[in-house]
This record gives sequence, structure tokens and C-alpha cells, in this order.
Amino acid sequence: MGFLAIAGFFLLVEHGAHLFGALPYLLIGAFFALHLGMHAGHRHGGHRHDKTQPPPSNPAPPADDDRPPGGHHH
Repeated sequence: MGFLAIAGFFLLVEHGAHLFGALPYLLIGAFFALHLGMHAGHRHGGHRHDKTQPPPSNPAPPADDDRPPGGHHH
């Protein structure tokens, strides 16, 4: 266990410049992945895992007056 801690320390110290150079790309990738994850939570329909249940009824979309200002629109 101690060997892994020491190896990890020297890996970070010796290659830290490479890690910090890749940091902007890692952040952009993380933001993109989180954005896709947020869209997956919208449940736009069409994808069901349980095929035995009938599809849920789709209520009418809210009118523009019913939406809060600054809400998420598609």
C-alpha cells in the first residue's frame, strides 16, 4: 500500500505538467457528459425498458403562458 502511495506521488509530481495541460479538455468533456446526462432526465418518451406496460398518456404541452420565465425550452 505504501509503495502505491509513493508511486502515485512521484507520478503526480513528475507528470503533473501533462495532467494540468489536459485539464481544460477534461473539463470540457465533463461538461459535455453532464449536459447529455441532464437531457437524459427529460424523459421525452419513446424509450421504455418494460414493454409489457402500456405507454403513458402524453398530456398536452403547457402553453407559453404556463411556463416560468427563463425556463428550459426545446
